Amino acid sequence: MFKRGLALLALAAVAGVCLGLLPGAVVRADGGEDGTATIADELAQLKAMVANLEGMVKELAFEAQRIASLEAILKEISFQMKESEGRIRELEAFRQGVEQDLRPRVVKLETTVAGLSFTVQKQGEKLTKLEGLSEVVAELQPRVFSLETTVEGLAAKLETVESQLKKLYGVPERIADLESRLSKLEGILAQISPEEVDLFGLKELKDKVFILQNAVADLAAKIDGEWRAEFDSRLSKVEAQVTAIAMDFRAMEERVTKLEQGLSGVRSLATLGVVMAVAAVATLGYLMFFAG
Repeated sequence: MFKRGLALLALAAVAGVCLGLLPGAVVRADGGEDGTATIADELAQLKAMVANLEGMVKELAFEAQRIASLEAILKEISFQMKESEGRIRELEAFRQGVEQDLRPRVVKLETTVAGLSFTVQKQGEKLTKLEGLSEVVAELQPRVFSLETTVEGLAAKLETVESQLKKLYGVPERIADLESRLSKLEGILAQISPEEVDLFGLKELKDKVFILQNAVADLAAKIDGEWRAEFDSRLSKVEAQVTAIAMDFRAMEERVTKLEQGLSGVRSLATLGVVMAVAAVATLGYLMFFAG
């Protein structure tokens, strides 16, 4: 439509020039030879003006093509902006989902470790008061079974947390991809002159690109900063508690070795508990490795 309008404008200009020169040419036609010379001059001027108008039409056609190219670029930029906004919303929802899912699990893990520590202390107190082998074995067997069940449940929870962390580690790459695409969009906008920015209303689009870049940077900082620091702090506390439990188990084992030969069965059960505690410590260390 724009090209057709330019062509009609050029034709109207040519027609106007011709109509403006025609009355003068008719009047001068009655003047004999002088009139013929004047008509020839007018025709020469008319040809020159037509040539100029043809040049103007070509320039207008070139401008029309350039404007069409800018319109295509504008459509592509708008599409990229919408896609980038959608990706940022997805990343924000994913971050919130991971945070809501992992925090209760960490709290539950801390509670489980605290309960395990209490159980170990109780077992240590009872081992120091042993009076008979049969009573000790009967009492410790369900405790050991409970400890085995707790360790198995802890391993399953840690596997779930590990899978969530693997998903979380894909977020920085997606953020980097968004930053790269926004940089490309900014480069395209930088090539457009201020006059064209005002002509096509691209100033608002530039502002949106700048706002999106800030949002992506804030999201990356939040994931890699305060939230991750809080998560690492909680896991460090859990590791410290498990280390304390392991030390309690070692102290318990030392006390058991000092008992009489008749308590050898109890010593074997305590050793089994130490192995389970070490397995729990190793599992938590594996989680800390992935969180780091």
